[in-house]
Amino acid sequence: METPPTGLLRTVAHLLEFRVVPGHEAEVTGYLRQSILKARAPAGMRMRCFGRRLLHNQPEHIVGTCWQDEAAFAAGTDRRGVPKYLAPEAGVVEVLHSSAFEISTAIGDGLDGAEIVRVLRSVVAADLTEAWKRDTAGSADWIRAHDGLVLFQAGVSLAAPTDGQVSVATLSAWRDWDAVLVATGGRLGNLIRNTRFDEVERLDRLAHYELLGAETQ
Repeated sequence: METPPTGLLRTVAHLLEFRVVPGHEAEVTGYLRQSILKARAPAGMRMRCFGRRLLHNQPEHIVGTCWQDEAAFAAGTDRRGVPKYLAPEAGVVEVLHSSAFEISTAIGDGLDGAEIVRVLRSVVAADLTEAWKRDTAGSADWIRAHDGLVLFQAGVSLAAPTDGQVSVATLSAWRDWDAVLVATGGRLGNLIRNTRFDEVERLDRLAHYELLGAETQ
């Protein structure tokens, strides 16, 4: 999936980071794996994946979904942003972060061959949003050249700016952990973008996940 031309319906990526009530981890993991393998994806869903957080002292998980437009996203999730196909397990899921982004730059068309998912959130001044989109799109060739990169998506939050700041995010999927270390030079907080915005983006949240299941429509 390459960067969509301007003027089309906004493609939406949604990231749901959550904990599972102790004692139910295997139940939820099994359910998610089976839902991806057997259950039909909701209408308008282009991709979904789930993973388990790495390098963290408490067990956390993520469900990532990509939707063809905002209407499909709204129809396929509840008011918390939890995908409706996860509803049978919602009672044992504690939502930590739920966020939706308009995808402005995309590299790759699926998650085949990926083992690691990296989610990085930053904030930029609201008046730099369009410049951030252009700058990220302009870095696509440099990003694509990283060995082991399977998928890259970048976008701006659908939420209204807060105190003149807007949330931006990148989701990247990698062949293995070694590819992540090489791309970041061993410094995991690096943005993996060689641009001037590395100086004006304020890192908000960074997490790495072991990919446990994925599906692309």
